[in-house]
Amino acid sequence: MGAGPGTLARSVRIAAPECSSSLLYVLVEQSAFQRNMHAEHLPGWMGERNGFELEAFVASPQAGDGPQFVSSAQLPAMFSGVLLANELLDNLPFDIVRVRNSASAGQSPGQPDDQPSNRFVEQLNVSLGPDGELELVVGPAPAAVTEDVLALAVRAPELPVDTWFPWHGEARFWLTEVERRVSTGHILVFDYGAPTSELAQRPDMGWLRTFRDQQRGSHPLDDPGAQDITTDIGIDQFQLRSSAEVTSQAAFLRLHGIDVLVEQGRAVWNERAHIADLAAIKGRSAVREAEALLDPEGLGSFVALHWRIDG
Repeated sequence: MGAGPGTLARSVRIAAPECSSSLLYVLVEQSAFQRNMHAEHLPGWMGERNGFELEAFVASPQAGDGPQFVSSAQLPAMFSGVLLANELLDNLPFDIVRVRNSASAGQSPGQPDDQPSNRFVEQLNVSLGPDGELELVVGPAPAAVTEDVLALAVRAPELPVDTWFPWHGEARFWLTEVERRVSTGHILVFDYGAPTSELAQRPDMGWLRTFRDQQRGSHPLDDPGAQDITTDIGIDQFQLRSSAEVTSQAAFLRLHGIDVLVEQGRAVWNERAHIADLAAIKGRSAVREAEALLDPEGLGSFVALHWRIDG
């Protein structure tokens, strides 16, 4: 999901894993501009597939003819395999909400403040102000959001009141839809995030980020449409209906053998550095790329969420 120009698919093809001969790879990307770049990157790319053609592709067994790559703007209706989403959830639309109790809102509580029945949820909305500029306005959260947020508050009593945090309604819907479509297999999500209570305690909405031209942007309401608005994900919000194995990206990659690949790359580099051929360069690149992926202050600290679907 969110295949972009096909960078990950190209890396998988070059890595040539043991499953390559049986690999059917669907690059799901909604941007037609990005999908048009897949043919440039992927020998073995078989074009775009949608509808019946996509369903037939993911259901067709391979007899050593892989890897085969196709592009699509949509997920297959049903499939068995692995779905991988890297930095997707943080880009899906989200709400900004807070839990309040009647006392903190200046109302007569009638009950102790920590009673669930005494709590309600507010959210930030974007409105057009009298001066014609966009502004943030506090309002009551919809009933469905309120119900789910309060359920999280019960499970996470450390979640502070009167503090804004991201609510991933669209991302949670995406996960529900994906779980419905994967008959057997695995769902892997990599992103930056933390428990919602930790996000809520960051000052000045430190979980909210904007980017413009690969650089940090300005206020989220500046120049609408000219910058990306993203958020750290509240990982416990994706555990309300189903449980995932949660670890860091570095720990996940080490569990699945990245250290072995690094040593292989280092050995090739040491053996062929004096030649400086393509094999030597690939060996050195494997070491350098692994260092970035495992960096505890960078990509290595990303969260890895792993759902196993047994059918």
